Amino acid sequence: MRDYQGAQVFSDVDEDKWYYDAVSIAHEYGIVIGNKGIFRPQDKISRQEAMVIAVRAMALAGIDTSVDSSGAYLDKFADSDEVSGWARDSVASCIKNRIIFGSNNALRPQDNISRAEASIIVKRLLNKAGVCNLLQFFVINIFILLV
Repeated sequence: MRDYQGAQVFSDVDEDKWYYDAVSIAHEYGIVIGNKGIFRPQDKISRQEAMVIAVRAMALAGIDTSVDSSGAYLDKFADSDEVSGWARDSVASCIKNRIIFGSNNALRPQDNISRAEASIIVKRLLNKAGVCNLLQFFVINIFILLV
């Protein structure tokens, strides 16, 4: 990965942090936006937040993320009413694009995402974009699980 060349984006992501370049470049590409100049790098991330990030990455990769009606995808799940308004289209797009399948008729959008779940999202996203084979997936999976 290249080094980030711009000004500091988030007040809570210092240039001496190991993740500074990755977070700043993700912001540059519109994958993460933070909130009022804050990224909260030490906070846990919810499943719906991960899906929003995944959809931004999918769009960057040229994958169609549009949905005609988020309800058409979300209403199949018992906990669809727990998906926040700002995340509904992204969650629906993840379902439409077969990035997320849910489990036991639930999406669990407010739950924190596990490393294993994040690994699967990355693998499915890369497969959908046509840039991941099985060997690459195992390398990505090992990296995510060890970090």
